[in-house]
Amino acid sequence: MNNGIVILNYLNNVVTKNTVELLLKQKEIEKFLIVIVDNGSNNGSVEFFEDIFGSINQIVILPVSENLGYAKGNNVGIRYLRQHSIDNILIMNSDISFTSDSGLSQLFQDIPTNVGVIGPNIIGENGYPSNPIYLSVNMKSTFIRSIYNLLSDFVPNRMKKKVKSKTNITFKNIDLKSKISSQSDDFFVHGAAFILTSNYFKVIPELYPKTFLYYEAQILKILSTKFHIKYYFNANVLMNHLEDQSSALSYGNKLTVKQKMVAKSQYEALLLYCKLFHPKSLIKKWEKDIENNTF
Repeated sequence: MNNGIVILNYLNNVVTKNTVELLLKQKEIEKFLIVIVDNGSNNGSVEFFEDIFGSINQIVILPVSENLGYAKGNNVGIRYLRQHSIDNILIMNSDISFTSDSGLSQLFQDIPTNVGVIGPNIIGENGYPSNPIYLSVNMKSTFIRSIYNLLSDFVPNRMKKKVKSKTNITFKNIDLKSKISSQSDDFFVHGAAFILTSNYFKVIPELYPKTFLYYEAQILKILSTKFHIKYYFNANVLMNHLEDQSSALSYGNKLTVKQKMVAKSQYEALLLYCKLFHPKSLIKKWEKDIENNTF
């Protein structure tokens, strides 16, 4: 098999099952190894998946003893696939699916040689596209967002509008038949589904593991920019996203919990900017931590 897929499950058994069953109907799916990482669910998820998919050779179920969060949980699947010589890997949520039975093969078809991250055209529950995301990702904007997030309960509404107007995500009008140039540096892609290619893994070993949930797409952009890894948006491949299914199950999408998680991730992003003054040292330590299983 040439390509891999990682699906992270947390408590969301039925939704994940439906997603995998839809994947198995995709054209050329026999070329893919599918890894389901159960992220410390305590509801019999592993047995549930083994009963349904255990006899299918191209599906691997990897149980994790505790909830590692988004990045570390997906890294379990990434490491497994890379150990099996698979370096083009689709990371996808358990609540997202292709709108066409050829979407998967289209997304992997003719991967540009200089691209490290590829995003499909993700349509949210509101019917609007989530990709590509045009948002300034730098130390200044991250610092502003982190302060705003921490103090949002105390900031007057008038000031909130001012901050949001300077930092909010804006979408450009994109013809669905067009593709954003892989040479463009002014966008990144939603974390619900994206491919990391062999070009990414030549430089960066996996997803940055210092966050639990939220802001991972921005951190991926920070790393990619520093290491000159190009993005590619494929507008022709559509996916539907149910949005926030696992987070709703894990903590009910409580605003205060979400704010704390976002703040922690933004803090890690700010630390990462400092570490990227010495990028080679960062990667060496990262790889050593992976080897020692301390990350």
